[in-house]
Amino acid sequence: FGFQLPFNHTSLWFRTSSGNSFSKKVNPFSRFGFAAFGNNYIDYLSSKMYRGTYSFPGISFDSGRIIIAKRFVKTTAELLLPPIRYRKVGFFNFFASWSHATIFTGLLSAKDINISGKDVNENFYNLGMQLDTRLVMFSHLSATLSIGWARAYDLENDSKSYDEWMLSLKF
Repeated sequence: FGFQLPFNHTSLWFRTSSGNSFSKKVNPFSRFGFAAFGNNYIDYLSSKMYRGTYSFPGISFDSGRIIIAKRFVKTTAELLLPPIRYRKVGFFNFFASWSHATIFTGLLSAKDINISGKDVNENFYNLGMQLDTRLVMFSHLSATLSIGWARAYDLENDSKSYDEWMLSLKF
């Protein structure tokens, strides 16, 4: 769900997702995992992979923290700022045409069952931003350079925080 704000080319979006595994067994194939922006260094998918259901920017794959859930609810709010259009940034055959910034925050409530059968409830929130810049080579070959940062907080563990940086080039 999204709507335009009173400022030109500025909008606010809300995205919500939830999931439940009906398996009674503790099985890694019947669980949901959450982590990272979701972009590769060199990528062909969307530059805004943080919008995906299973991404949770701030908790990277090498942060030492994983989020596994049998049942979850995730909500994300995203503020899309107006793009900045460039007229003379670059050279004749390599130039930048625009940059677009977004600011986002999310809440994730995850519930799992450990091996002993005890319920484990975890709650997280994150805050981050991403800057996408469109690069054009030889007038027709375009790429998007994305730079992002996010911080995630573990609300069950004395608000312990995790940081993640992202750099991606989408062709």
